Amino acid sequence: MSYALSFAPEFIWGKVPVEKMKPSDRPTSVYQAILSLTDEQWASLARELFGIEPNDLDVEMVIQRVVETNTCRNLDAPVEIWIDQDGFFSVLVY
Repeated sequence: MSYALSFAPEFIWGKVPVEKMKPSDRPTSVYQAILSLTDEQWASLARELFGIEPNDLDVEMVIQRVVETNTCRNLDAPVEIWIDQDGFFSVLVY
């Protein structure tokens, strides 16, 4: 079962200014979860979902796709946020 995203903006962007945000093993926002992807995950996301090279992809583009997809797998922590409609690409937010 999946759910529409119905979270406060802080859930997407975080409480820390994005310029100061760092990757984490337990990200507390979608932005931080995207920052925390491995280089391999980032490259796969860029090439397979966006059809571009990893250097041409930025976090804001991925956030936009998350907002358009508007889907999460669950509502309890960690929340699995889908980046694409099929849920093939996703991130976990604690």
